[in-house]
Amino acid sequence: MKKFYKYFKPEIPAAILGIIFVGSVAFIELYQIQLMAEIIDNGIANSNFDIILSVGLKMIWLALLGAILAILGLVFPSQVSNNFALRLRDALFQRIQTFSIKNMTNFSTASLVTRLTNDVNFLQRTIMMCLRLLVRAPVFLFTSVYFTYLVSPELSWVMLGAVIFLSGILVYVVTHGFSRFVRLQKMVDNMNRKVQETLMNIRVIKSFVREDFEDDGFDKENKELFNASVNAMNLMIIMNPALTGAIHFATLFIVWISSYLIVDMNLIHVGDLLVFINYLRFTMFSMNMITNVLMMISRSRASVIRIGEVLDTEADILPKEDAVVIEDMKGVLKFENVSFRYYADAQDVLTNINLTINPGEHIGIIGSTGSGKSTLVNLLSRLIDVTGEESQLMILISEI
Repeated sequence: MKKFYKYFKPEIPAAILGIIFVGSVAFIELYQIQLMAEIIDNGIANSNFDIILSVGLKMIWLALLGAILAILGLVFPSQVSNNFALRLRDALFQRIQTFSIKNMTNFSTASLVTRLTNDVNFLQRTIMMCLRLLVRAPVFLFTSVYFTYLVSPELSWVMLGAVIFLSGILVYVVTHGFSRFVRLQKMVDNMNRKVQETLMNIRVIKSFVREDFEDDGFDKENKELFNASVNAMNLMIIMNPALTGAIHFATLFIVWISSYLIVDMNLIHVGDLLVFINYLRFTMFSMNMITNVLMMISRSRASVIRIGEVLDTEADILPKEDAVVIEDMKGVLKFENVSFRYYADAQDVLTNINLTINPGEHIGIIGSTGSGKSTLVNLLSRLIDVTGEESQLMILISEI
């Protein structure tokens, strides 16, 4: 993650402001519930219209303030995530531009396109979600449990039990989600590769009437992507019924216990019951938000690895610092014992090539498919570099 920090660092002040605004909105929403309880217990119960009016006006002003802060809490995280993605895409594209043909053999074109677009966009959305929901949800969660305990320790146990139950499901979902999302990203790469190959070779496909064959190949890739997507999303489906069930059962327990605390023991008020139920919903939905964010973070690990592979790949052909730009160059091109292999553990494609081309000469390179003609031309233009220890490719400058 350290390699990504430099793209995020310029946005730290804006990110901090966004966190402050989002957290402030969360506290305002929680305080609004306390004001509602005050209206019920002090205003409606005592038929005091002055309390209802004064507290109601306070709620209106807080709602207006919350709306303004909510807008700012959306603008700043959006700015941070978009600027981060802008810098990261630019860095990725610049790095790809330095790759030689040998470097490009490590990545398919479809994979590079996916990393430059889909993976970067997913990291952008993850940062956006983290700056908003990962701030908002913990504020709701811990503050709701704390306020519930202050009012009634008995009812706080119900909420704590629901939180522990959902936390267990959350741990299971997050720990089992990473491998599934890595496989999903690979299936996206395969799909992009298949589409790219088909579109690039559409004339050949039509000439040899291979449409049915290509349709079958696409159908296979499409089904594999579908299965990987369903397999990954099934984990998220677990949270929705678990969340709904926890809310309903916890609400029943709170109402049941509150009936004794209000009617028989007179320890809490009706307004407190409203506060508990609303805090319960805030707590449960905050758990759901945390789950969504953690799942995005888990899935983004796959994108981080894939993007990091591109950023960590060093170009094997770099210009020398003392290189001299020659204008109107004329001279002799000379190969001396030139050898080349694409991989360190592979066989040589070219071995001990000796060739001299004088000014004004024309040569023809002939050979069967795979004999190394394209490799020789790529060496000539230095799209790839020689690999033999004694290989030399020289341009001898002359005054001709």
